[in-house]
Parts: sequence; C-alpha cells; structure tokens
Amino acid sequence: MTNEVVEYVAYDFITRHRLSYPLYMNSVIRDYTPYTIFSFREAASKCGISLQQFKKQIGTEDALTARRANNFLILYNDQKPLRRINFSLAHEMGHILLGHFDHREQANIETEADRFAATLICPRPVIYALQIHSQPELYARFNISLEASAYRWQEYKRWAQRPKSWTWTEKTCTTAYICRPS
Repeated sequence: MTNEVVEYVAYDFITRHRLSYPLYMNSVIRDYTPYTIFSFREAASKCGISLQQFKKQIGTEDALTARRANNFLILYNDQKPLRRINFSLAHEMGHILLGHFDHREQANIETEADRFAATLICPRPVIYALQIHSQPELYARFNISLEASAYRWQEYKRWAQRPKSWTWTEKTCTTAYICRPS
C-alpha cells in the first residue's frame, strides 16, 4: 500500500468525523468507531489473572488488536505515558481501517500503521492551518511524544517546501479543521 493511500484513509477518517486537535485516541475510538477498547488492567481483571500474567500471555508491552468475525477489540497498556498510549491506539486503529486483518501477509503493515497513526494524530494540513513554526510548538499542540514530534516536524518541513498542489484529501482535511463548529 502506498503512503498516499495510507494517508487518504487517515484524512478520510478526520474529515468524516470532523476531528478537533489534539486528539485523545481513547475518546476517538469510543465515540467514532464500533470497536471495543480495554486497558490491559481491565482485560486482566475480566480474565481473572494478574496484570503480569496477562502481559506475558499477550506478548506485547504497548497495544494489540484482536478480531472475531467483524468485531475488533483493542487492548492497550495504560501504564505507558499518555502520548505513547495515544500513538499506540491510533496505530491499532490503523491496522483495522487499512484492512491488515484481511491481508496478514503484507510485509509493511507495521510501517503503514505507524504512518496512519502519525497522519491521524498530527496531520500536515492541520499543522499548516495552525501556522506551527517549530518542533516544540508541534509537541505542545499535538498529543505526541518528543520523538514522534521530531520525526513529524522533519517530515512536515519537507512537505511544506514542495509546491502547494495539494491532494483533494489534504484540502478537505484542512477545510474540515478550519471550518468546524467551535
């Protein structure tokens, strides 16, 4: 899947739901998707096991998504920093919306889910619309880690230097952000 397709899926979600920034993915998932979401602690309690046993059984420290038929369950580690949780939840949502459960053999699904999460949480057209001029401003405005903000800032600078022949989805994303009701 190309970067443009991944970004299109994120921009489409942003515009359909007229999201406001910064995003808090726990609320976004609960308010705008049919997916079930639990913290590791909640899931361990429902399973009647300790948090440590639960983490050992699932084999991850951040987040994961399970699927049964067309129902998705997103689990996340609520002991991580909020900014890390936010990215992890957006990443897991990316796996679902990008159809990774239907095409498990794809080689780049983790990279695609990362790009989806970065685009959803910190879309370049919204950075542009907010007239953000530095990585510290980006970090302060969006709910992302220092590492993610540094990476996204470098990517934004490259994007901002290109001629402004925006794609339809970038224009729509910016318009949805600027014109949303207060």
